[in-house]
Amino acid sequence: MRCGQFGVPSILKTAFFASIVLLAFLGTVYAGPVVTCNEHSGGVVEISLGERLLLRLRDAGPYPCVTQRAKDICARLESLFTNPPANPVTFSVSKENGYVTAHCSGYKVFSVYPEDALSNNSNLFELALFWLNRVQMEFYQLRGSYQDRVIHKLEGEASWYGYKFEGNLTACGEVYDPYAFTAAHRSLLPGTLVVVSNPDNGKKVVVRINDYGPHKRGREIDLSLAAAKAIDSKEEGVATVVIEVIE
Repeated sequence: MRCGQFGVPSILKTAFFASIVLLAFLGTVYAGPVVTCNEHSGGVVEISLGERLLLRLRDAGPYPCVTQRAKDICARLESLFTNPPANPVTFSVSKENGYVTAHCSGYKVFSVYPEDALSNNSNLFELALFWLNRVQMEFYQLRGSYQDRVIHKLEGEASWYGYKFEGNLTACGEVYDPYAFTAAHRSLLPGTLVVVSNPDNGKKVVVRINDYGPHKRGREIDLSLAAAKAIDSKEEGVATVVIEVIE
């Protein structure tokens, strides 16, 4: 796939410094978040962080009741926010037997069931990505005002790469997962966090750079399948986006 674009010393050096920066960031950001479950009429439970909605549940799934399911997800989110996993942090989804589960570096965050997709007028995969993108935006504290953390801004064409590269090694040595929020760039260091926005619909996604690309001239960034889905650029194939590099 995109292996061999960096020499081994360069990979180790850039990955090392990116890890140090991200670990320092993680050590200072997550202090005492309060995730709440708010019950509404009609059996709806909203899970929020402050005044910002994360998930809206209408079905209990395999749980005895929707409230118990919401409390379990709240506990998982609080654990994630207060005890972040070791670097590198990867947000992804996986297809299970009849449902989809969202993860953060292997830690289960929540699952999405067919009833959730039906009640939200969506499908399992897209709803899981939508909810998980909200979660990771909160995890990195990028859902509110974050412009003071933007160190560089780019605008250009975004393409995406998917299933046929699944399982291949990326330029920094990770296994490519099309269902993870990652991306490839020619000059940004592995581990760099960027917010990619689609100006046509206002949708944003956070991705971690873990590969080298795109290889085609005129394109600025290669998004994973999950990231392209999150900003509705997958069907277009190539879309103009705004890329904000986060300190």
